[in-house]
Amino acid sequence: LGEMPTIDLAGHYVMPGLCDMHTHLSYTECLSDQAVQDELFLYLAHGVTTIRNMSGSAWYIVTRDRIRRGELLGPRLFTTGPILETIQTHDAIKPPSIKLLATADEARAEVFAEKSAGYDFIKVYNQTSRDVFHAIMDAAGELDISVIGHVSIDAGLEDVLARRQASIEHLRGIDLELSSNPRDPAMTVR
Repeated sequence: LGEMPTIDLAGHYVMPGLCDMHTHLSYTECLSDQAVQDELFLYLAHGVTTIRNMSGSAWYIVTRDRIRRGELLGPRLFTTGPILETIQTHDAIKPPSIKLLATADEARAEVFAEKSAGYDFIKVYNQTSRDVFHAIMDAAGELDISVIGHVSIDAGLEDVLARRQASIEHLRGIDLELSSNPRDPAMTVR
Protein backbone atom coordinates (compact mmCIF):
# COMPACT_ATOMS: atom_id res chain seq x y z
CA LEU A 1 0.00 0.00 0.00
CA GLY A 2 2.89 2.33 0.44
CA GLU A 3 3.62 4.85 3.11
CA MET A 4 0.81 7.10 4.31
CA PRO A 5 1.55 10.82 3.98
CA THR A 6 2.10 12.85 7.12
CA ILE A 7 0.30 16.16 7.34
CA ASP A 8 1.46 18.80 9.81
CA LEU A 9 -1.66 20.02 11.60
CA ALA A 10 0.06 22.29 14.10
CA GLY A 11 -2.30 25.19 14.80
CA HIS A 12 -5.25 23.38 13.23
CA TYR A 13 -7.86 20.96 14.45
CA VAL A 14 -9.40 17.77 13.12
CA MET A 15 -12.90 16.52 13.72
CA PRO A 16 -14.70 13.37 12.63
CA GLY A 17 -17.14 13.53 9.73
CA LEU A 18 -20.70 14.42 10.67
CA CYS A 19 -23.72 12.26 9.82
CA ASP A 20 -27.12 13.65 8.79
CA MET A 21 -29.37 10.73 9.64
CA HIS A 22 -32.60 12.25 8.32
CA THR A 23 -32.41 14.06 5.04
CA HIS A 24 -34.59 14.31 1.96
CA LEU A 25 -32.42 14.94 -1.06
CA SER A 26 -34.00 16.93 -3.85
CA TYR A 27 -35.94 14.82 -6.32
CA THR A 28 -32.97 14.94 -8.57
CA GLU A 29 -33.97 12.80 -11.53
CA CYS A 30 -35.10 16.10 -13.03
CA LEU A 31 -31.89 17.96 -12.20
CA SER A 32 -28.67 18.28 -14.16
CA ASP A 33 -25.57 16.44 -12.97
CA GLN A 34 -24.13 19.82 -11.93
CA ALA A 35 -27.15 20.60 -9.73
CA VAL A 36 -26.89 17.13 -8.13
CA GLN A 37 -23.17 17.64 -7.56
CA ASP A 38 -23.81 21.06 -6.02
CA GLU A 39 -26.35 19.64 -3.54
CA LEU A 40 -24.09 16.74 -2.54
CA PHE A 41 -21.06 19.01 -2.20
CA LEU A 42 -22.90 21.23 0.29
CA TYR A 43 -22.93 18.33 2.73
CA LEU A 44 -19.19 17.79 2.37
CA ALA A 45 -18.45 21.51 2.63
CA HIS A 46 -20.14 21.49 6.04
CA GLY A 47 -18.33 18.40 7.30
CA VAL A 48 -21.19 15.94 6.66
CA THR A 49 -19.62 12.76 5.29
CA THR A 50 -22.61 10.39 5.66
CA ILE A 51 -26.30 10.97 4.94
CA ARG A 52 -29.44 8.84 5.27
CA ASN A 53 -32.04 9.74 2.63
CA MET A 54 -35.54 9.09 3.96
CA SER A 55 -37.63 8.81 0.78
CA GLY A 56 -36.18 7.23 -2.27
CA SER A 57 -36.63 5.93 -5.76
CA ALA A 58 -34.36 4.00 -8.10
CA TRP A 59 -32.52 7.23 -8.88
CA TYR A 60 -31.08 7.33 -5.34
CA ILE A 61 -29.58 3.85 -5.73
CA VAL A 62 -27.91 5.00 -8.96
CA THR A 63 -26.62 8.12 -7.20
CA ARG A 64 -25.38 6.13 -4.18
CA ASP A 65 -23.50 3.78 -6.49
CA ARG A 66 -22.03 6.67 -8.53
CA ILE A 67 -20.69 8.20 -5.30
CA ARG A 68 -19.18 4.84 -4.27
CA ARG A 69 -17.46 4.51 -7.67
CA GLY A 70 -16.08 8.06 -7.43
CA GLU A 71 -18.14 9.39 -10.36
CA LEU A 72 -19.84 11.96 -8.09
CA LEU A 73 -18.30 13.74 -5.14
CA GLY A 74 -20.64 13.39 -2.19
CA PRO A 75 -21.14 11.99 1.28
CA ARG A 76 -21.62 8.29 1.83
CA LEU A 77 -25.30 7.79 1.01
CA PHE A 78 -27.78 5.34 2.50
CA THR A 79 -31.35 5.42 1.21
CA THR A 80 -34.77 4.01 1.82
CA GLY A 81 -37.05 3.04 -1.01
CA PRO A 82 -40.37 4.76 -1.49
CA ILE A 83 -42.26 5.69 1.66
CA LEU A 84 -44.76 2.91 2.46
CA GLU A 85 -48.21 3.97 3.56
CA THR A 86 -51.82 2.80 3.30
CA ILE A 87 -53.55 6.20 3.05
CA GLN A 88 -51.62 9.15 1.66
CA THR A 89 -51.35 11.88 4.28
CA HIS A 90 -48.85 14.29 2.78
CA ASP A 91 -49.85 15.96 -0.49
CA ALA A 92 -46.28 16.98 -1.34
CA ILE A 93 -45.04 13.37 -1.43
CA LYS A 94 -45.65 11.97 -4.91
CA PRO A 95 -44.68 8.76 -6.69
CA PRO A 96 -42.09 7.41 -7.15
CA SER A 97 -41.18 8.51 -3.60
CA ILE A 98 -44.30 6.92 -2.05
CA LYS A 99 -46.03 3.58 -2.48
CA LEU A 100 -49.58 3.06 -1.21
CA LEU A 101 -50.20 -0.47 0.03
CA ALA A 102 -53.72 -1.72 0.73
CA THR A 103 -53.03 -5.35 1.70
CA ALA A 104 -50.52 -7.48 3.55
CA ASP A 105 -49.71 -9.30 0.29
CA GLU A 106 -48.88 -6.02 -1.43
CA ALA A 107 -46.71 -5.06 1.54
CA ARG A 108 -44.75 -8.32 1.46
CA ALA A 109 -44.20 -8.02 -2.28
CA GLU A 110 -43.00 -4.42 -1.92
CA VAL A 111 -40.49 -5.28 0.82
CA PHE A 112 -39.11 -8.12 -1.31
CA ALA A 113 -38.90 -5.77 -4.33
CA GLU A 114 -37.11 -3.05 -2.36
CA LYS A 115 -34.61 -5.48 -0.87
CA SER A 116 -33.97 -6.93 -4.34
CA ALA A 117 -33.51 -3.43 -5.80
CA GLY A 118 -30.77 -2.70 -3.26
CA TYR A 119 -32.30 -0.17 -0.89
CA ASP A 120 -30.62 0.10 2.51
CA PHE A 121 -33.82 0.43 4.59
CA ILE A 122 -37.60 0.19 4.37
CA LYS A 123 -39.52 3.33 5.44
CA VAL A 124 -43.01 3.28 6.97
CA TYR A 125 -45.21 6.32 7.46
CA ASN A 126 -48.06 7.61 9.65
CA GLN A 127 -51.08 5.95 8.06
CA THR A 128 -49.67 2.49 7.44
CA SER A 129 -52.46 0.12 8.53
CA ARG A 130 -51.72 -2.42 11.25
CA ASP A 131 -52.00 -5.40 8.83
CA VAL A 132 -49.73 -3.76 6.29
CA PHE A 133 -47.26 -2.73 9.02
CA HIS A 134 -47.13 -6.29 10.39
CA ALA A 135 -46.55 -7.69 6.90
CA ILE A 136 -43.76 -5.17 6.29
CA MET A 137 -42.07 -6.05 9.58
CA ASP A 138 -42.41 -9.81 9.00
CA ALA A 139 -41.02 -9.65 5.45
CA ALA A 140 -38.20 -7.31 6.51
CA GLY A 141 -37.29 -9.72 9.30
CA GLU A 142 -37.10 -12.60 6.83
CA LEU A 143 -34.84 -10.55 4.55
CA ASP A 144 -32.74 -8.94 7.29
CA ILE A 145 -33.46 -5.37 6.21
CA SER A 146 -34.22 -2.68 8.79
CA VAL A 147 -37.53 -0.81 8.92
CA ILE A 148 -37.30 2.84 9.87
CA GLY A 149 -39.71 5.76 9.80
CA HIS A 150 -42.77 7.07 11.55
CA VAL A 151 -44.99 5.35 14.09
CA SER A 152 -47.93 3.68 12.38
CA ILE A 153 -50.87 5.33 14.11
CA ASP A 154 -53.04 2.25 13.55
CA ALA A 155 -50.45 -0.13 14.99
CA GLY A 156 -49.50 2.21 17.84
CA LEU A 157 -46.23 2.88 19.61
CA GLU A 158 -46.23 -0.28 21.74
CA ASP A 159 -46.66 -2.48 18.66
CA VAL A 160 -43.95 -0.58 16.76
CA LEU A 161 -41.56 -1.03 19.69
CA ALA A 162 -42.51 -4.69 20.22
CA ARG A 163 -41.82 -5.44 16.54
CA ARG A 164 -38.46 -3.70 16.85
CA GLN A 165 -38.71 -0.99 14.23
CA ALA A 166 -35.07 0.14 13.92
CA SER A 167 -35.71 3.87 14.29
CA ILE A 168 -38.61 6.20 14.97
CA GLU A 169 -38.43 9.50 13.14
CA HIS A 170 -40.04 12.60 14.62
CA LEU A 171 -42.51 12.51 17.50
CA ARG A 172 -45.64 11.89 15.41
CA GLY A 173 -47.26 8.76 16.82
CA ILE A 174 -45.57 9.17 20.17
CA ASP A 175 -47.64 12.30 20.83
CA LEU A 176 -50.80 10.33 20.02
CA GLU A 177 -49.84 7.63 22.52
CA LEU A 178 -49.51 10.29 25.20
CA SER A 179 -52.87 11.84 24.34
CA SER A 180 -55.84 11.01 26.54
CA ASN A 181 -57.82 10.36 23.33
CA PRO A 182 -55.37 9.23 20.60
CA ARG A 183 -58.16 8.72 18.05
CA ASP A 184 -59.38 12.31 18.45
CA PRO A 185 -59.76 13.73 14.90
CA ALA A 186 -57.92 16.86 16.04
CA MET A 187 -54.81 14.70 16.53
CA THR A 188 -55.00 13.01 13.11
CA VAL A 189 -52.14 13.70 10.72
CA ARG A 190 -53.19 15.43 7.50
